[in-house]
This record gives sequence, structure tokens and C-alpha cells, in this order.
Amino acid sequence: MKNKGIKFEIVGEEDAKEFLKKENNYFRVTAYRNNFPKINGKYLDLDFAYLQDMVEIDFLVRELLLNMTLHLEQSIKSKLINFVTIDTREDGFEVVTDFGKGDKLGFEQTIKYLRSNKYAVGLKNRYQHRLPIWVFLEIVPFGTLCRFANFYYKRSKFKSFKEISELLVYCKNIRNASAHNNCIIINLFKSIEKIDNVSQQVKQINSEIFRLNYSAISDRKIHDIMCLFYMCSKYLGSTENLILRNQCKIFLKRCQKNKKYYKDCIILNKCYGIFEQMIDVSFKIL
Repeated sequence: MKNKGIKFEIVGEEDAKEFLKKENNYFRVTAYRNNFPKINGKYLDLDFAYLQDMVEIDFLVRELLLNMTLHLEQSIKSKLINFVTIDTREDGFEVVTDFGKGDKLGFEQTIKYLRSNKYAVGLKNRYQHRLPIWVFLEIVPFGTLCRFANFYYKRSKFKSFKEISELLVYCKNIRNASAHNNCIIINLFKSIEKIDNVSQQVKQINSEIFRLNYSAISDRKIHDIMCLFYMCSKYLGSTENLILRNQCKIFLKRCQKNKKYYKDCIILNKCYGIFEQMIDVSFKIL
């Protein structure tokens, strides 16, 4: 790290070694260095403390995004059950059976999960051979939920469900990255993350609601995160909205704690501005 110009003035070398041994690892911590400018292979004014700070901030990002996806997942499941219930053409058992015929992989993954889930023994004993929609959605993984949402929109032709069927998969991407502890605030706005063709639907949502620069929504992570904020703002109830609003306040306050570290970092300042704008639009806290 010293050979790359990283300093150990705010955090000393011995403390840095202890941090890398006990709390995180070299590969993960140093990944954040790519957010900082460098000249001739040397980073400019980059202290190890900045990387430590980014580790914590990125953890809070993942925690916030994961909580958003958990609330959204429950909301969409409830909405699906409600749609099936009020649809006089539909049967709560038959809709799951028909999904299984058309998407054997997704259905079998769900059945496999039910049979191996030690906390769902009662459901397994009673329903494993024929699942009603309210049990199926209780146990279905997020990925299969996306596939079921797409199946149900094509089956029902409910226009109000079209948006969910198209955007939920982007929320799944963020859910998986956060749940699997992937770094979020790295490689932003780089060519490896660029989406060549942003859908017209996402462009419209952005132009009408968030008004981010096109360069922002053509970044894969920002694109998917924006879709998650939009879905939460539209489909969550007041209780969930309040919970997430308070978490967003804490997150933004924490980001500002050591803002002097990032005064010359264009990428991170841009990233913070985008998050602030999405949070403000979605939860009205600023």
C-alpha cells in the first residue's frame, strides 16, 4: 500500500495491520482505493483511514438496500395474493400448479427449499404436494418471485402489474449483492458497469421523478438502485416508509461524518449526491 502512495498518518501501520487481520481483509479494503485519484501510479492524499471509513459506509449502504428489498419483497407478495384473491377467474391452487408446469426450475427450487427448511415443517407436511398461492409466496426465493411476477402478469393481463413484473428483477440484483456482502461503492461510472441500452420505461421514471443524469442511470448499480428506490416509494406502506426514512437519515448523517476525506474525490461526491437525491425523492426527508 505504501508503494502505491497510501499513507498511514491518521491510522498508524500497526492499527492498520490489526484491522486487516481481525475486521476485514486486504483485497476487500484496498478495492475502495480505486475511487480516489492518482498520478503516475501513486494515490494522491489517500490515508488508510479513508479506506476504513469506506468499509463502514459501504456496509451501511448494503444494510439499507437489503432492508429496502426485504420490505419490498413482502409488499409485492401481499399484492400478488390480493390480486389472485379478487380475480374471480383465478384459483389459489391452480395458479401455482400452472406456474410449475411452465417454469419447472423455479418451482422445483421452491419445493426443494420447502423440504429442506427446518422452520417450515408444518407447511411441508401439509402442502408439499399441492401449494396454494399464500403458502407458495411465503417460501418462494426472491429470484423465483421475479419469475412468478412475470408469469402472473402474462396470465392475468393486469396493467397495474406490468411495472412490477418488469422492474422487480433489478431490485433482485441489488438484493443479491447486498445479501451476499458484495462491495457496492466500487467501479461506479466505469465502462465495465455501463448499460448500453437503458429501457424506455426506466428512462421515463428517471425523467419524471429522479431526474438524474443519463450517465448515472446508465451505470448498472445506480440503474438498479434507482429502480429499487422507485419501487419502494410506490409500493410500500406508511409504516415501512417511516422505518426506511429513519434509516436513510442515519445513513446520510454517517456519510457526512468524515466528508473532509472525500473533498477532492469526484466519484464519491457524485455518488453521494445521487444517493441524497434518490432518498429525498423517495422518502421526503431533506
